[in-house]
Amino acid sequence: MGIGKACKKGQNSIELLAIVAIGMGLVLAASVWGYGAYSGLESQWREKACENLAKSMAFAADGVSGGASGTAYSMQVEFPEGISSIGFNSNTVNIRLDTGDGRFVDVNYKSAAKLSGSISPASGPHTLVFTSSGSSVLVSEGG
Repeated sequence: MGIGKACKKGQNSIELLAIVAIGMGLVLAASVWGYGAYSGLESQWREKACENLAKSMAFAADGVSGGASGTAYSMQVEFPEGISSIGFNSNTVNIRLDTGDGRFVDVNYKSAAKLSGSISPASGPHTLVFTSSGSSVLVSEGG
């Protein structure tokens, strides 16, 4: 085996390593881009889920607000991950969402009823109870 053949084999190995390195770089770049796109979609989904949650809560409160004191309605809901707080300001449902990319989104939905109460923002299933107390609606968690 001559020195020319050994150099040729070495050159082929280096070319193969370069091709593999470029391929791995392209796969890594595509993975990073895909993860960014997925994170953006997940964030949008959670924002939409919070909008739907606030809207459902306002409609449920409106449904019992015209009833006699003690009228109650309960509903099962699923809280998405990232909710940092849920509160009520007069007749508005306020949900604060941590999108996970450094932003916070405030979702607000108005109700015809005056709202009060306290709800845990923990993700997962919740049973919410809406109880008319004359001039307002108390929102609480049921068992």
